[in-house]
Amino acid sequence: QNNLSFTWNADKLNGQISSADIVYTSKSTGTSKVNWNYSDFKQVGSKKFPGLQTINVSTTAMKNNNKASVVLKLKNIGTDSNWETQSTVSDKYKKVSVEDVLRKIMSL
Repeated sequence: QNNLSFTWNADKLNGQISSADIVYTSKSTGTSKVNWNYSDFKQVGSKKFPGLQTINVSTTAMKNNNKASVVLKLKNIGTDSNWETQSTVSDKYKKVSVEDVLRKIMSL
């Protein structure tokens, strides 16, 4: 049986999310993990947005137990008042499995 779990870690005083841990376990492909850390929050209107995001991915689904990391460091965070707040996913996209996404990420 496959299992997908999410853990969101937040500051207990203000509810601001500091990290997310995602674990996917499959009998056929093993375990894949994503750890997403949020920090350096900046004010954007009435909300705060993480100016620094660190994403670590690991999986046993491939040979060599692959790992990858991405760091997003955002400088000038803001919005344009003319953007549409509601959006939908274009029909040109198709639904894919977690395994397919992880396989493509780990092949980079």
